[in-house]
Amino acid sequence: MQLQSLVQQLENIYNGEPWYGDSVLQKVNVITTKDAYYKVGPEVHCIAEIVAHMTIWRNALIQWLKGNDEYNVKFDSEEEWPPFRDVKGIGWESLKANLAQSQDDITTLLQNQPDTLLAKRLGPKQYTLKFLLEGIIEHDVYHLGQIGLLVRLAKISIV
Repeated sequence: MQLQSLVQQLENIYNGEPWYGDSVLQKVNVITTKDAYYKVGPEVHCIAEIVAHMTIWRNALIQWLKGNDEYNVKFDSEEEWPPFRDVKGIGWESLKANLAQSQDDITTLLQNQPDTLLAKRLGPKQYTLKFLLEGIIEHDVYHLGQIGLLVRLAKISIV
């Protein structure tokens, strides 16, 4: 029951009605391509870069759930934060589709799994699934707040 509760939290953050406001899907679906790539400053990530980054960590969890413990994402690297030109080349619609696919993959992999799976150690650092899943939930909410702020800044700059 605990695992399915975490999966439900992840689903609620992504496509539900969280108490704090818009879900990830509600937020990203109304963002224009122009706003998605708007840069507040040269050292500040745009919305599209944040969505790519969120997807990268979700895909890492997917790889680990599939048994690929050697899969690794190096912190503060181009692997974790792809360059703007690369993210721009992917396109906003594809970035949103990739994020949606990661949501589907995670929920499918964890559907009907027992709570004992939460203690399983995954990935190169051998964190428990519980730790990783809670981390993805926190990570999504953290970046959702950033996305909301960047949406407002993009709107202000256009006026």
